Amino acid sequence: IVLSIPFKKNLCVECTHALKQNNMIGKHIGIGLITLSALFPRSINAQTPQRVESITVEMKGEPWYKEQLSLWEKQVAKNNKDAEAWHNYYAAARALKNISQETENKEKYSKLCHEIAEKVIVQIPETFEANHIYWWDGGNNEDRNKYLFKAYEINPNDSRSYDDLLVVYEVERNTTEFDKMANKMIEANIIAPGMLNWGYNLLAELDKNAIVFSAGDNDTYALWLVQSVFGFRKDVRVLNVHLFSFVPDYREKCLKELKLAGFKSPAAEDSEAMVKCLNEMVRFSTDKNPVYVSGSANFYLDLITEKDSFYLTGLAYKYCKQSFDNVSVIRRNYENRYKLDYLDVQFSRHISDEVAIHFDALYLPSLIKLHRHYGVSEETQKQDESLKLLKRIGERTGREERVESLLNSEQN
Repeated sequence: IVLSIPFKKNLCVECTHALKQNNMIGKHIGIGLITLSALFPRSINAQTPQRVESITVEMKGEPWYKEQLSLWEKQVAKNNKDAEAWHNYYAAARALKNISQETENKEKYSKLCHEIAEKVIVQIPETFEANHIYWWDGGNNEDRNKYLFKAYEINPNDSRSYDDLLVVYEVERNTTEFDKMANKMIEANIIAPGMLNWGYNLLAELDKNAIVFSAGDNDTYALWLVQSVFGFRKDVRVLNVHLFSFVPDYREKCLKELKLAGFKSPAAEDSEAMVKCLNEMVRFSTDKNPVYVSGSANFYLDLITEKDSFYLTGLAYKYCKQSFDNVSVIRRNYENRYKLDYLDVQFSRHISDEVAIHFDALYLPSLIKLHRHYGVSEETQKQDESLKLLKRIGERTGREERVESLLNSEQN
């Protein structure tokens, strides 16, 4: 999730999202390899360095990253001009830093990342990889944007810079370049189809001129790309919580565009900035600009004083001071607004499919409510259809037992 956020508190969305989703996604990694690894514990592949993707693209287990770190370190030692080896070496160290649960390990790998970045920019300064690593390691510091631009200039066909540039252009509110980069991301097939389908459905359910908060890289990219490339629901304003909270210049541009005069921005970029921004935005929620929190960002609801005034409407939570029949809205969305065929049959494969599983699971809370509603209203056929979808999603996301538990509780 390398949502490249130029704020100064080192609150990288990659780290936040990884920690939130690690337990959810990790269990799906490596299924089907147990037998082979048991028979051939030191296989040929185990000794072959493999490309290390960002954890936003593909999540592996800690042992795998440690092995790749060692293998790529050896490759760099053999040839310190091997740009690809440097990039994979850094990516493995960064992944370990982000998935490590212990502070000591985080600090250890963070230090290693800095060391790699400082060495590579000296060894091969005119390569895409060196400039991308040096920018990547800058904690999303705006002062290092020139290295990102240089990386793209060196190799505009290397898609590893596309999402980073997308965020830079969003922060600058350079819509022309933003749209160009969004198209490049689609052409390069960077985002899994399941994420884009989810993004379409979430946007479809929102009221006109809504403001919706997203959490990490992938959920934000999905929404932005559906709007930019496919021209769908461009009336909705997608605000990434971290960008909005920790980049004052960007926040002020957004507030001006939304015509939200009188917004009280936090005085400092401290740990409370996010809390202040979220609660202040809720204060500006109106029928003209209703505020939502994406289901992918639901953990941020705990930071909002009036969290009990948020109602699940499907894939998002809507702020409303007065209670309303949100189940009817959920029904409307599933029956009239969502496109759900992709949950039935998947005709393509993508490297990020295991990450996209998380997005499938975001349907479960509202789908459970809808299933119960069909039961109460004695709409047997629709109840059966919703049950099939529930079980299908439960199986795909490894939540069969949880779904069964919820279904059994409603029967009791």
